[in-house]
Parts: sequence; C-alpha cells; structure tokens
Amino acid sequence: MDSKTDGNRILLIAVAQDGNRNVLPIAFAIVDKENTELWEFFLTNLRRRSGVPWRSVYCIRHIAANFIRDYKNTDWKRQFVKMAYELKPHIFRQRMTRLESDIEGQTNTSFR
Repeated sequence: MDSKTDGNRILLIAVAQDGNRNVLPIAFAIVDKENTELWEFFLTNLRRRSGVPWRSVYCIRHIAANFIRDYKNTDWKRQFVKMAYELKPHIFRQRMTRLESDIEGQTNTSFR
C-alpha cells in the first residue's frame, strides 16, 4: 500500500509540561514512515525555533497574587485572570478595557 494515499502516516510530536502539569503540544510533523533520519530532522528543526523570549514570560498566578494584594478585590482578580488567559486579542482588549474602567471608577487611579 502507498502510505501517501491510504492515510497510514506517522505523527511525530514534541510536547512540554507547564508548572501545573498540563501537557502542551509545541511542534508536530506528519511523515510517511518513522526512522532515525526523520526524527533527527524533526528534533534539529525543533531546536532551531527561538520561541518566546524569557523576558516576555510572566506567571499569571504571581501577577494575580500581587494584584489582589494591591487592589483587595476578588472580582477584579477573577476578571484579571480571565483576561490574562484570553487567546483572542479583541476579547483580551475588551476585558482589559472593562477592568480598567471598573478600577478607575472605584479607586480614582489609573490601572496602568
């Protein structure tokens, strides 16, 4: 059988585990067969990717802890965490605007 037409392909996948023990896929490749040469190619290219610079990575849990310490409002903290985990930019901005408005309306201080 021809593996290109019968659907019998091999999935090579690289995963990572976050601090909460969630397994996250970071790269994959679909190949016609599994062998050392293809694994070497996959892993070599995986190492080439620069990814997110560490200076841009922040732990939401720690930021939320600081947030609740400063603002002492659990509803705002929940809004903040929900906003921080949002993947859609337009929804993130909507949630940010709402949180800023709520904070500025109650504290007379700027959120930023």
